[in-house]
Amino acid sequence: MVAMIRRYHRWLMLFVGLQFLVWSFSGLYMVLVDIHSIHGEDLVTAKQPVLAPWTEGYQKAKKSTLQSLQQQTRQLISMDINDVLSKYPNASSISLGWLANKPVYRLTSVEAIVIDAITGDVINSISKNLAADIALLSVDGSREIQGVNLITDNPPSEIGFRRLPLWRVDFVGINSPTLYINYTTGEIVTVRQNTWRIFDVLWRLHIMDYYEGEDINNWLLNVFTISGLLAALSGLILLWFRLFKNNPVEHTA
Repeated sequence: MVAMIRRYHRWLMLFVGLQFLVWSFSGLYMVLVDIHSIHGEDLVTAKQPVLAPWTEGYQKAKKSTLQSLQQQTRQLISMDINDVLSKYPNASSISLGWLANKPVYRLTSVEAIVIDAITGDVINSISKNLAADIALLSVDGSREIQGVNLITDNPPSEIGFRRLPLWRVDFVGINSPTLYINYTTGEIVTVRQNTWRIFDVLWRLHIMDYYEGEDINNWLLNVFTISGLLAALSGLILLWFRLFKNNPVEHTA
């Protein structure tokens, strides 16, 4: 019986051994590399900082820089939110934020609408130069743009199923950071860099879904998981025979 268990153990280990190494290496990367760095959170300072409302509390703020910023913002915004609501009564959501260095209202109605909070004009699309400004003002530190391209079809796999069109802004650097910006609202849709791209490849290898990298319950993974479990159990049985049986485990196959 021991000889049969040993034989099955060897074949199982030959079958799953390489995948064990893949699981170990990919898992080590996921543990050692900070997930915030993988998501690009250390690159983007603030995706879309929301402007705080003007209240008496801000006028009495202890920090003069905060007070000065809110005073400047108050002077800039000439369109009241009530005017926006009266013009778009069917809006399901509304927020006040930045478009590069310009305050804007963002509305969700039948479609996304962006309104200049200074002039009240509707911003229909984001130009190439504006996309570059949004990217530069959103990243941490001083960086150089390598290229700005509009994606209308055949999107790269790293953006998944996100809606097109999107501006792709690539930065110079070892980590090759890339910002994807919504063509209509100017919001940063996602951040991709080499730490994420390596993670994506290792994740696909880890869950053995080499096409989309989303199915964590695919048949191939299940087969290797069960095979690995059987290999481990057969190894434990062999160890038990070696340690606790008086007769040594026979070495013939």
